[in-house]
Amino acid sequence: MDTIETALFCVCLEDLTPADDLAACDQLLHGDSGNRWFDKAVSLIVFADGTAGINVEHCGLDGTTILSFVDAMLAASPEEHAAQSGAAAQGVPAIEPVTFVLDDALRADIAAAARSFAQYGADTATVTLSFDEFGVDEVKRLRMSPDAFVQVAYQLAHKRAKGFIGATYESIATRQYLRGRTEAMRVVTPEVLRFASTMDDPAASPDERRAAFRAAADKHVERAKQCQAGAAPEQHLWELQLIQKRRGAALGVPESSRLYETPGWLTMRDDYLSTSSAPSTSIRYFGFGATSSRCIGIAYVLLPDRFNLYLSTPRPVGGMMYTFADRLREALRELRDLLDER
Repeated sequence: MDTIETALFCVCLEDLTPADDLAACDQLLHGDSGNRWFDKAVSLIVFADGTAGINVEHCGLDGTTILSFVDAMLAASPEEHAAQSGAAAQGVPAIEPVTFVLDDALRADIAAAARSFAQYGADTATVTLSFDEFGVDEVKRLRMSPDAFVQVAYQLAHKRAKGFIGATYESIATRQYLRGRTEAMRVVTPEVLRFASTMDDPAASPDERRAAFRAAADKHVERAKQCQAGAAPEQHLWELQLIQKRRGAALGVPESSRLYETPGWLTMRDDYLSTSSAPSTSIRYFGFGATSSRCIGIAYVLLPDRFNLYLSTPRPVGGMMYTFADRLREALRELRDLLDER
């Protein structure tokens, strides 16, 4: 155990070749559990055809850290990296098997864990969506933030798929601060609600729809900047809640604040969409699981010429995820045309 736990990273060599992007994404997200060490911060996974990806344990680091790592690796050839670091060839490293001594009880535990993991994977519905009609370059030409464009599109697609706007989380990096990680940005605003209502109002003119869209996008950008600056409260309040649960009695705070029982807090924390972007052109897709029994996890990569998304949700509500994906394609196209009318 110590040999594996003290290793810098794991390399997982797979015999299989994924049939398509979705199969590759599913393997990188969870695989069959038999060739992963999920507690390792970084695992490099390589398939039989050379397709590769990374699996990350999230407690110690965030996606932006891994993206910087990937970008740095792919920015130069191995020879250039070696020259820059002063590395010298030392021959083939020593290879030794790690032997596990198992008894019947441990083997039974492993088998039970494998069955449980396989069921969890089977109970997760996933789909990839590659929207290749336009991408970041086109949205910038239309004078809008690409992230705001897609996030507002998610709200319109969700309303048309499910009939309502639901609480939405977006991860915003706060790494400019010492030990900063992320802040929870809440995407749904009064401007977003007005936008969604206006878009589906048959009496609304194109100018009214366009104005509502830009107002919602501008508010999104404003909130994102507040989160980046550390001016959003949610993660701080959540950590205070966790501290009280862990050490409240010792700290003289035996009872949780009534704030955490209020409808506002409970509604805000019950995600219908959990979203995060990967700001890198070095990767094609990334993914993560949903946060509740009705949530859709949206991991999106905004590329110059396309948007790539990997969606996940519990299988019992998988049908809604596929409907959402269909409505999202339509919304992206519709919103681009709306902006391009002027």
